[in-house]
Amino acid sequence: MELSLAVTNSVADLIKKRIFCTEVFRIPLAGQVNMCCFDKTGTLTSDDMQLKGVRLTLEPSKMPCDKDGSNDGLRRADTAVQFTSPVEPNSTLPWSSLRVMAACHSLARNKGGDQDNGLIGDPLEKAILDPTGYKMINNNFLQRSDVSQEGRPETILILRRFGFSSKLKRMTVLCKESGNDCTWVLTKGAPETIKQFLRSETIPPDYDEISMHHMALGE
Repeated sequence: MELSLAVTNSVADLIKKRIFCTEVFRIPLAGQVNMCCFDKTGTLTSDDMQLKGVRLTLEPSKMPCDKDGSNDGLRRADTAVQFTSPVEPNSTLPWSSLRVMAACHSLARNKGGDQDNGLIGDPLEKAILDPTGYKMINNNFLQRSDVSQEGRPETILILRRFGFSSKLKRMTVLCKESGNDCTWVLTKGAPETIKQFLRSETIPPDYDEISMHHMALGE
């Protein structure tokens, strides 16, 4: 009787707040809940994602030079490391950052359809690849499609993919780009995982603060 009254009164209170409960027998269990997570993508929201910007850890002028293969920027341990405002992934974005955005992913080409430019894969990776100025010709070959990216490699060839692992919290890609004989190892993953592979002198002092800010607030 006590539980029935509790459910009845709870339903009445919910209706006053314009909330309709479809499974009233779960109301008593809700009293033990202290956190709720909602996932209604496709019903309340769109499944499309848009890239808001890229947050750099080094000023563009101090990033490694990529066109000639020089890595001087990686050796500047005494360079002041500071975060800049998020920037759009256009021609002003350092190629060292754009390279990872364009080639480090698990996207595949769908030959049977042209929806989303024929790409199959994570919507987040699609949103990151789209503004880079590169287009996938096939599963392992990307070609520059944006004329404003003059000076950047014409093509990128993905040699091998090591897919994302929930245990390792990262994924890795081996690739080559036109005009450069180097084989690049590109990795992306959870901030706390990538941090383990960085030299201590290159880690910004507010690395954890910035990463937590974006993960917690979604900004």
